[in-house]
Amino acid sequence: MPCSEPSHWREIELGASNVPHLLKRWTVDDYLKMVEVGILDSSDKVELIFGVIYYKMDHCGLEHPKTYRWTVAQYRQLIKHGILTENQPTELLFGEICRKLDTV
Repeated sequence: MPCSEPSHWREIELGASNVPHLLKRWTVDDYLKMVEVGILDSSDKVELIFGVIYYKMDHCGLEHPKTYRWTVAQYRQLIKHGILTENQPTELLFGEICRKLDTV
């Protein structure tokens, strides 16, 4: 990741487009607020590891970590409850919350 990028984003590649996107990195406070307001709950079987929310490895017999996929309703709730803010322009792409790319 380039040094100039904020630490709360991580670089990934989505789909066949091979275009780099930056995933939102979550804080413990973000995670706890998601639980507090009901965006996540114990039935979600997820955990926060180094700023990324993953499905727990023992959930559904996963052998490798899989990042949590967000729904449109959850994305809207993250905005409504101030977990995502306007100073963090984001978009929901294929279930991932990514930094919004500038259009030229």
